[in-house]
Amino acid sequence: VEELLASISFYLEIESRLSDSFMRRILKYILTKAILVFCFIGAAEPQEDIILSFPIDVSVYDGQGSLLVTWSYPDSIVAQNIKVFVQKFGQPEFELLSVLTSNHSNYLDTSCEPNERYFYKIEVEDIFGKIFNSDTQRPSFGTCAAMEDSLTFDEKIQSVLDLVQLHIQDEFKAVDSYTNFQPIKQLLKSNIGMNHNWFEQFPLELLKPSASSVEAIDDIIQNEKLFNSIMEYESLYRNHLFLSPDAWLKNVEQ
Repeated sequence: VEELLASISFYLEIESRLSDSFMRRILKYILTKAILVFCFIGAAEPQEDIILSFPIDVSVYDGQGSLLVTWSYPDSIVAQNIKVFVQKFGQPEFELLSVLTSNHSNYLDTSCEPNERYFYKIEVEDIFGKIFNSDTQRPSFGTCAAMEDSLTFDEKIQSVLDLVQLHIQDEFKAVDSYTNFQPIKQLLKSNIGMNHNWFEQFPLELLKPSASSVEAIDDIIQNEKLFNSIMEYESLYRNHLFLSPDAWLKNVEQ
């Protein structure tokens, strides 16, 4: 701004010394163009500053009784610690939620209230003490869904495979409550898949004790309803397994 004012003063001084009206018009034209160029540059610089000021990209995923916050930032930032801030809708400012080590890239918030909206801010401090923030003007947010009575959360579920096995076990017990499912569960542990003859991968002697149950289990696995049934658990388990919607779908399809 100071440079612009100095330039204007300089041109005005020159104009006052010019007697020729034509030369004065030329000088005014040049001065007008200079002011427009300066304003254009000045308007563009803040936008670039905004982009550079918020290098932390944040995503928030809704879930039943939880919100999963994930973030990423350029490799040029060598993080020392990461702070997670939260702001409930209606609150005046962000509050510190957790301080994490640099190897974290997500945070599961299970303290949220049902049907409430929460905004999140991530603050990364690098090894030089410089602070980098996520966008606080348009912060990422999510809504904490209420727990559905029809679904029961099982803390033993540590993967999508665990969930699939549990569902198959429940389906199997509905038609055969007497057969021991444990041997079958061991067979399914790492060889389950849609449109896959899972039992062909195992030695015959391991299948003999459960031969009568193999057909029933296979019918459950190959049934297209299995996929839809597992997908119904997405809002309950996906966040707890630290999976994005795309990652969840990929795991279920596998």
